[in-house]
Amino acid sequence: TKFSEYDSKPSAGETAFRINIKFDNGSEQPIDLDDFSVLAEGKDWSLARFERHLPDTVCDVGPGEGTYAKLFRPVHKGVW
Repeated sequence: TKFSEYDSKPSAGETAFRINIKFDNGSEQPIDLDDFSVLAEGKDWSLARFERHLPDTVCDVGPGEGTYAKLFRPVHKGVW
């Protein structure tokens, strides 16, 4: 991964990744993106929060074996 002046390099032991987001406004109205942000944190942190709230439905868009669903299934018999 190439980093620009606006990127943060990962610390030792962390993996760099990039998120590409496309906004498609199909309306005639402008959309204010000033409040838009992306928060990405490790799955170990999210498991602790999940165990505290135990929602009945979880949406996970992650690919493959490392998905949130795989992490959460043993903890809660939600709607998967």
